[in-house]
Amino acid sequence: MAAMTLTAICLHDLVIRRVAVFHCKTCGKRVEVKKASKYHNERITIDNIVFDSRREGRRYLDLKFMEQMAVIKSLELQPRFDFCIDGVLMFSYYADFKYYDAALGWEIIEDCKGERLPLYRLKKKLIEAQHKIRIIET
Repeated sequence: MAAMTLTAICLHDLVIRRVAVFHCKTCGKRVEVKKASKYHNERITIDNIVFDSRREGRRYLDLKFMEQMAVIKSLELQPRFDFCIDGVLMFSYYADFKYYDAALGWEIIEDCKGERLPLYRLKKKLIEAQHKIRIIET
C-alpha cells in the first residue's frame, strides 16, 4: 500500500488492527491507522483474553460471575467441534462458550452472534446434527 500524507492531526495513538500507513505532517512520524472491520465489531481484551466483540466480552463477564456464584460450572472458552464424514475432517467449528448449567443439569454450548450469515447457519446445523447438541445464540 502506498504511503499517503495526513494534513493536520497526529494519529499515532490509535489502536492498530488492520492498518493503513500514513506519514504525519506535524510530527513526521509514520502513522498506522486502523481500518474498520468487516462487520464493525471491536476486539476487546478482558483478563488477558482477546474477544472478537464487545458482546462476547460482556457475555464472558456474565458467565464468569455466574460461575463464581455457582450457578454454572466448568466454563470453557472456544470449545472445538469437528465435523467429519467417513473419517475425513471437513471443518472445525469453534463455539464461544461451553459450560454446565447446575440448575438445568445440562451442558450448554453458546455462540455470541450479531449477524447470522448463511455459512454460519449451515455449519451450526451440521454440528448440531452430528454431535447431537444444541447451540444457543446470544
